[in-house]
Amino acid sequence: MEKTLLDVLKNRIDTKTGVITTLALTLKTFKSANPESKAPFSLDGNKLIIITNFASIACELITPNDDVKEFSNAQVIFKAAMASTDKIYETLSPDALVISNSKTLLLKNAQVVPFASPQQTLNYEVLAIFTDQIVGVTIGNFNQNPD
Repeated sequence: MEKTLLDVLKNRIDTKTGVITTLALTLKTFKSANPESKAPFSLDGNKLIIITNFASIACELITPNDDVKEFSNAQVIFKAAMASTDKIYETLSPDALVISNSKTLLLKNAQVVPFASPQQTLNYEVLAIFTDQIVGVTIGNFNQNPD
């Protein structure tokens, strides 16, 4: 059986995506706002924090299983754009060369704190980030002591 480019792309594993998705789901589970949570502690006030070479990003992860009824228009547009990626791959030749082996994560309510100028915090309703730019991930918050 001959494999198509879409078959190859669907079967690749991006471990960063797996770890980040697992942390995001864990955070959601341990928030006291979740009535189904029976956790002995709460992670309220914490967000997923993604570390890149240029900034820290506090955010929420948009996953394929998220209910779009709770999304803003921008979040729905980004999610639809990401979902249409497979359609592009279906039209490519099986001989097409895949240049990037990273994936794209969709983030919502992203607060970006650049390392070069932390006082210039940027806020994005939706942000797409490529996993090849991620160097670390944690759960926490950006509460800082005043100068």
